[in-house]
Amino acid sequence: MGGLHDAPGVFGDSGSPSTSEAEIQDEEWYTARNDKEVITMMYHWCIYTLLRERYPNPVSYNNRQRDDDYCVGGAVVRHLNHGCLCAACRFPARENLAQAITALTNRVFADHDEPHHLADTIIVRNDEGQYEDAWTVLHAALCEVGAEAYRARQSGPVGRT
Repeated sequence: MGGLHDAPGVFGDSGSPSTSEAEIQDEEWYTARNDKEVITMMYHWCIYTLLRERYPNPVSYNNRQRDDDYCVGGAVVRHLNHGCLCAACRFPARENLAQAITALTNRVFADHDEPHHLADTIIVRNDEGQYEDAWTVLHAALCEVGAEAYRARQSGPVGRT
């Protein structure tokens, strides 16, 4: 009876996979990943996508005109507060955004200042009108790349002015 195991080139002559499990685990896509990490990354990607869809038009604090305007950081805080429209949720302070990032990522940051740096960078980029860059920082935070990798792509650390 022929079947997939009998197909030449797919499996070795013995009917077992020709690639060892160790070789598969060495593949780049599998390196340093386990099922929990992959599921966590997928969850964070879904949250990021949901935030982008629910909050597609952030504005800077200085350009707010309506009672339902929000910034990129506000998308995170509003999400965690069930869509709250108060000003503190729509345009969160550094500490509130850092707490929201920590809660949303469900991470313990090795560097206690990292969520604060991420919050600062998101706020500054948003207030400069660089919304895509602010979203990129949020994506890095959610997908556990963190501030270090983000800073490496930039000319240097971003501070609040």
